[in-house]
Amino acid sequence: MGAKIDLEKKWRHTYGKHLIESVKLSAVSDANALKIAQGGLDYMYDAFDFTKQDGKVIKFKEALQSMKGTYHTGTVSGHKPDARAVEVAIPYKNFETGEFSVLKGQGLIDQVNRWVDYGTIEADCGEALKDVVKNPGWLDMKEHVFVLLGATSAMGPFQILKGLGAHIVAVDLAQPRLWKRLIEEVQYNSHATLSFPMAVPYTGQQGDELYRHCGADLVANTPEIRNWLMSEIPIVAKVPRNPLFHASSWSTCVHGFLILVAKRVVNLTERVVSRRAST
Repeated sequence: MGAKIDLEKKWRHTYGKHLIESVKLSAVSDANALKIAQGGLDYMYDAFDFTKQDGKVIKFKEALQSMKGTYHTGTVSGHKPDARAVEVAIPYKNFETGEFSVLKGQGLIDQVNRWVDYGTIEADCGEALKDVVKNPGWLDMKEHVFVLLGATSAMGPFQILKGLGAHIVAVDLAQPRLWKRLIEEVQYNSHATLSFPMAVPYTGQQGDELYRHCGADLVANTPEIRNWLMSEIPIVAKVPRNPLFHASSWSTCVHGFLILVAKRVVNLTERVVSRRAST
């Protein structure tokens, strides 16, 4: 498969078939899956260039090993009384009739069974949904920590996690208006907790004095964000029994973060190349 990828001349338009082959090979065994995933990570670390603030270009692996900078941590908590939903409710529009409804309770379980029978979702997904319906206490997320990279993403889970009272560790650009929205939504419209990177120590600042020091760039500040996540967040969250704080889980979290950064770099590069070609 590697040889075929090396010979591919139209990668932008034909990468899909190679991706499918990679997934097929990964599905053969645990060993294959781990080897292929590790190979991708190793290549990213060794091949990607990282541009430092002074303009010097070094390999991504070197950047992560040599750059020791980090961020301070700000944390705010919501003041709204705990009013989380006591049951799962899923908005649903019937494809055949156009009828809109909100599925919950036994009605939701019945629809999940129909989805499984039809093949819309796999059986284990259906069982997981039904388990949550039958155990509404699982909706209490106040002792669970979620790291959101690009916290204001339109398709991200920020609003859902906020509504469930989770501890959200948010990373997004250093734009005061953005942090004003995130922080005020948590403080005044939730019972959740929000932690975030800051360029200066958090001493209880409020309003604009707080917002202007928040945020970090996933592409430009990758090593610093990685260092911050690996060192500061377990201390801030103070929930040692949460699986997220096991060393292996945190390594997985950061690997996933690095993959996300790699995708963003590739997408940015493609846009730049496209714009240059059109001018």
